[in-house]
Amino acid sequence: MFDYFKRMSDRLFKVDESGTPLFYPWGSLGKGYIVKDKKTEAKIRNFIAYYYVCLFILMAAFVFAGYAYYLFILLLPVFIVWEIGTRALTKTLVATEIRLTFSESMKLFARARNRVTLLLTAVLSLIFLILSVKTFLSHRSFWLGLAVVFFIVMALGNWYVFKLKDN
Repeated sequence: MFDYFKRMSDRLFKVDESGTPLFYPWGSLGKGYIVKDKKTEAKIRNFIAYYYVCLFILMAAFVFAGYAYYLFILLLPVFIVWEIGTRALTKTLVATEIRLTFSESMKLFARARNRVTLLLTAVLSLIFLILSVKTFLSHRSFWLGLAVVFFIVMALGNWYVFKLKDN
């Protein structure tokens, strides 16, 4: 299972023409950094994997404790931890002028997973979307509306990545 979380970092890395890995902490939304050696790349990938494992456990704890409505409270601390962690890992790295496009990021994400995993993720995102719509229709609130929008975006993204695997 840890391998799954480790592979989640693939969408944040690409390789330049000379074969040097480039790391993009904010994906296609930010600048990239030239990763000088395998040891640094491994440290970055391990940070990302542990970050996602902790995030998954934290989110699951909120949901199972009955506090799913309050997950939005985690957004700011989660982004702060990400920023502090990636800043520490990139402080000695040189920035690159090469950009990572959204399309490249999604293709890298699809390439790192098998079709079954991508299909399962896409189906689960549809189930969550249906459940969030059902909940919203019976308990209308602003936050549940935001949850519906979130799951629409997730479902579309997951199906898009699944379709990319065909290419």
